[in-house]
Amino acid sequence: MLSLFCFSLCFAEKQDVRIEQLWDELDNLSYEGKPDELRKQRQDLLQEIASEYERKGDSVGKLSALLRKRMPQGEDYREEPVTEKLGLFENLINESRKDPIVRILRALWYGLAQCESQSAENQKAGAFATWDKDKQYRYVDGLFQSLLFDESLAEIKADKYCWFLYRGACSHKWEPTLKDYAALEALRFYGRQELLLPKGSERVLLAPVEEFLSAQSPFPSPTCGPARAFALYKSVLRSFKTSGYTDGLVNFDIQRLHWASNLVYKGLPHRLLVKRLDEMAKEFTERSVRSFVDYHRAMCCIRLERFSKALELAKKWASEESGPLGVELCQELVNELSEEIYGVGCQDVLLVGKGKITIEHRNCKKVFFRVYRQSDLEQYNSHIVRDEVVPWLVEGTSASVAQLLREGRPIKSWSVQLEKVKDCTWHKEDFDVSLPAGHYIIATNLFEDFAGNADLTLFANVSVSNLELLDFPEGDHNNIYATCGATGAPLEGV
Repeated sequence: MLSLFCFSLCFAEKQDVRIEQLWDELDNLSYEGKPDELRKQRQDLLQEIASEYERKGDSVGKLSALLRKRMPQGEDYREEPVTEKLGLFENLINESRKDPIVRILRALWYGLAQCESQSAENQKAGAFATWDKDKQYRYVDGLFQSLLFDESLAEIKADKYCWFLYRGACSHKWEPTLKDYAALEALRFYGRQELLLPKGSERVLLAPVEEFLSAQSPFPSPTCGPARAFALYKSVLRSFKTSGYTDGLVNFDIQRLHWASNLVYKGLPHRLLVKRLDEMAKEFTERSVRSFVDYHRAMCCIRLERFSKALELAKKWASEESGPLGVELCQELVNELSEEIYGVGCQDVLLVGKGKITIEHRNCKKVFFRVYRQSDLEQYNSHIVRDEVVPWLVEGTSASVAQLLREGRPIKSWSVQLEKVKDCTWHKEDFDVSLPAGHYIIATNLFEDFAGNADLTLFANVSVSNLELLDFPEGDHNNIYATCGATGAPLEGV
């Protein structure tokens, strides 16, 4: 009995050595030579590796070899990473390159990265870049179908590869195994695919959970992206419903509703989505679930430009204390919607007595202005030139400007009261500004104390000129006259 055990152990060790030798042989395979011969060598090696894993009883190892076999020749994921995601943990990846799970994930990420590239120029040079979008879709679709129907991945905890995976909040609950992780990545991929919907399908796609789970797919092809997403959402929702995990059920039901709404009515939320979210708000009372639902109701209001209603919904759950994901999201939304933001626009050259300043603002009550001569700035920074002063809409100030705000004397200062404040909506207002001819720096701030809030100051160079151009059409051309802006008299020699 002992001898049989030792024989089995030695045989398993020999298998491991043989598999490692085959992987090394593949990694060292040269890509110089006749393409057909090289392709056959590569495919034969990968098939032999898959067979060795099968004899060993390692289904995950076999899957890793078969997935790599799908990849175009010369684009193995051992080469230069195609995205930052592949390159971020490159050292760890190299150390774990013999781990079949790492091979599987890299094959998947490779395909996703290539399909997400907007053009062939952004893709890694090689065979994949020459494929059309349909062929690229079929490639990644094949990867996902292989992963989702391999039950061995359901036995591998995702936390074991937390250093390698990109996962969001509550991922330990929503993605406990690698199969769950693959399913959610598949939902993101298939959810981006678009299709002309059959008439009346919106009621199926946006139906309540019970109706959705019993509905038939409205898509004519079972392999198209929306049909794959439809089937996956049914599988994920049924799983959460069976397990009784309400948070997960609600989260992915809302994801499903958003996906369906975007398919049905691109851009703005569909009326059935808003209706379903309102129904869910009445159905669930748990703090973690209700706050999450209200957050998505608020986001729909924002997309429909109902900002005050969005703020009202989010404020119900906003709290400084830590809480469920929905509470934290509502707090972030309240902070974002309540933030005072403004921008100021002005032409580089203004006419004497005819200048205008445009202010775009959200939640702001008042804006303060100061005007300095450009020569005042030069005493703090003697080597500065006119073009070095940053233009409008650039936050932050240089050391010389900060000193000017602290010690300099403005030649003029004023404030403007803004209308329609605290409604979370962007507003635009124009104001007159009158300055004599010269070169100026106009500084603006939401606070009267400019020096104490120097980093919040917006500033720009403005030249005020006494030169005015008058344009008079005459026949098939225009006559342009230069006049004095103060008197309207023509200028000599111009």
